[in-house]
Amino acid sequence: MAENKHIFQFTAEQEATALSLLQQTELSSSVLKQAASEGSVWLEGSKQKPRRLRRLKQILQPGDTVWLYYNESILNKPFAKATLILDRQDYSIWCKPRGMFSQPSKWSDANSIGRFASQQLDRACYLVHRLDRMTTGLMIVSHKRSLVHEFTQRFSDQAIKKTYCAIIEGTLEASPVAIATPLDDKPAETTVWSESCATDNRYSMARINIASGRKHQIRRHLASIDHPVLGDRLYGGPQSQHELQLYAVKLEFMCPVQQESVMVELPEDMYLREMQSLLSC
Repeated sequence: MAENKHIFQFTAEQEATALSLLQQTELSSSVLKQAASEGSVWLEGSKQKPRRLRRLKQILQPGDTVWLYYNESILNKPFAKATLILDRQDYSIWCKPRGMFSQPSKWSDANSIGRFASQQLDRACYLVHRLDRMTTGLMIVSHKRSLVHEFTQRFSDQAIKKTYCAIIEGTLEASPVAIATPLDDKPAETTVWSESCATDNRYSMARINIASGRKHQIRRHLASIDHPVLGDRLYGGPQSQHELQLYAVKLEFMCPVQQESVMVELPEDMYLREMQSLLSC
């Protein structure tokens, strides 16, 4: 039997189904089909780049190579579902739950926003921006390849205003606080406003705007001023027992299709109750 996490690779010597090759792993047909449906099986032909293979009855030609990126813990792990907030046909806006990936991996794409949205709406989905896996909040998904450049350019030009809400450790001495420390040798700007505090000042709620989009920008900037996001085990310390308290709560932009102003806010019941309960503890 295969290990809990393993990469299998088989090359067809003659015409054969992908399933017949993968059965050499000694995994059951039902497990193999589940792995294929969740994006863990890949096919590379002599004239084709690797792509996910979901139909294991497909006939492979001699020289075709099939991979299985098998991780039992990933395939059997349940995940929260994203919530559709706005559907404009050419693009949609979703609330990505904590724990869902923005970007799929070779091991699976089932727990990614693009795959989930594609299955729900039965449309092609293209990623135009990202949120950290443990961040909850608003994400734009394009359903037309031609719109991907439009959105990515607007993010690059800072023409899409992003507002976040977070529980941070401690309280800000002044508000707002502007942080302009470069990240990865690139300019990065984060502005933080204090909104409310716990009675013991141990935690506080903050609203945050960013004028750039560096990796983990909010988390890194807040940690740099000794007010890390609550639950940030990477930049705030591994001892935290809380989930990451960072939420993307508002998007404002000019619609690239209808050329009208769009403002979308995350419904308060999707984030505010949890945050307020932490402040009242």
